[in-house]
Amino acid sequence: MSLPSQHASARPLTYVALLAVMAILAAAILILARGQGPPPPDSWRPGMPLEASRLKIGLIVTDDGTNPYSQAHIQGLRTVLRRLRLRQSQLDVRYGVQDYGQMAFDATTRDLIAHGANVVFSTSWSQLDPCEELAGHFPWVVLANAFGNSSNGTNCSWYAGRMYEARFLAGILAGARTKSGLIGYVAAKDSGNSEVTRDLDGFAMGVSLANPGARVLVGVTHNWSDPGSETAMADELIRAGSDVMAYHANTADALLEAAKNGVFAIGFGYDMGPLAPNLVLASVQTNWEVYYNRMVDTIMDGSFSASPHFSGLETGLVSLAGINSSLNSPAALEMVAIASRRITSGQLSVFGGPIETNEGTIVGGEGTTLPDETLIDGLHWYYRNIELLRPQGYF
Repeated sequence: MSLPSQHASARPLTYVALLAVMAILAAAILILARGQGPPPPDSWRPGMPLEASRLKIGLIVTDDGTNPYSQAHIQGLRTVLRRLRLRQSQLDVRYGVQDYGQMAFDATTRDLIAHGANVVFSTSWSQLDPCEELAGHFPWVVLANAFGNSSNGTNCSWYAGRMYEARFLAGILAGARTKSGLIGYVAAKDSGNSEVTRDLDGFAMGVSLANPGARVLVGVTHNWSDPGSETAMADELIRAGSDVMAYHANTADALLEAAKNGVFAIGFGYDMGPLAPNLVLASVQTNWEVYYNRMVDTIMDGSFSASPHFSGLETGLVSLAGINSSLNSPAALEMVAIASRRITSGQLSVFGGPIETNEGTIVGGEGTTLPDETLIDGLHWYYRNIELLRPQGYF
C-alpha cells in the first residue's frame, strides 16, 4: 500500500481550517446580530466630550431624499457640518428605509454603526421602537428619532417641533383669505395619529380666530407619501368649494394641484413660495438645524442628555416662512404678528382650554393647557369647525 502524497494529506487539514474559520465568522455574525459586540477601543460614551474629528453622524430617511420632509432634515444636518467645518464624510445619509417593518431600519442602523457612526438620527414614527431597542445594544451610540413618546434616559431620545403653533398662524392667514368660507386640508393620517391631528386642530383654531364662520374640510389619504392620492384629494376638496388649500404630507402634490386650479395655498416643510409665487400665502416649516446644532453641540461638549426635545416658535424650531405680503391683508398680517408674539412670550397657548370639539364635547378647562403627554400621543379629536370629506376610517 503506498503512502499518501503530501498534497493528499494537506486537503483534510485545509478543510478543517476552513470549517473553523466559517464557525468563527458565524459566531461573529451572531454576536453582531444580537448587538453584543465589543464597544469601540476608545470606550466613548454619551455624556463624555467628543472631538469634532471623531464625530460621525448617520441619518435615515424613508424616501430618496427628494420630498420636502427629508430634504429639510438633510439640509439641517448639512448646516451643522458647515458651521463646525466638518468633512462631508462625517455625515452618512441612508435613503429609502421604508416605514413598514423594522428589519430594514435595524439593518441600516447596525450598518451605520459598523461604519463608525456614533450618532444616528431617524425620521419616522415607525422607527421609534426599534431605535429604543437598538440603543440598549449600543450604549456608545446616541440614537434619536424625529417624533415619538419615549426615551431610555441614557442614549436614546426623540425630538419634534410644536408645528401646531406655526399652523395656528397659517390658519389665521387662510381664514382671512377665504371668500367661500371653506378651506381644504389634505391630511396623511386620520385622528388616530396625534401629530397630524394636533397640527390640524391648531390650524383650524387659527382659521376660527380670523373667520369664525369658516370651515375646514379635511380629506385623509392614509399615507405619508402618496402623490396620486394627494392630488386626487386636493382636486375633490377644490370641487367641493375650497378656495384655500393646506396639507400635511411628505410631498407637495396637494399644493401643486391647488396652484394648477388657481387656488391659494399654505406650504409645508419649507418655503413653498417659489412653486407658486402668486398663490402661496405662506409656509409652515420646521427648521431642523435648530435642533441638530443644539444636539451635536451637547454631544461634543459632554453635556448630552437623553431628554426629549419638543419646542416651537420660541426657539425657532418651527416658523411661518415666506409670508407673501401682497397676498395677505394688513389686518391678517397684524393678527399673525400679535399671535406670534403672544405664543412666544407664553401669553397664548394654542391648546389652552376650554376647547370645543366638532362633536360638541369640551376639552380642558378655563386657565388650563393640555399637557404634552396628550399632545404627543393622546390627541384624537377634531376642533369644532372641522368637517371630514369622508367618514372616519373610509379609504
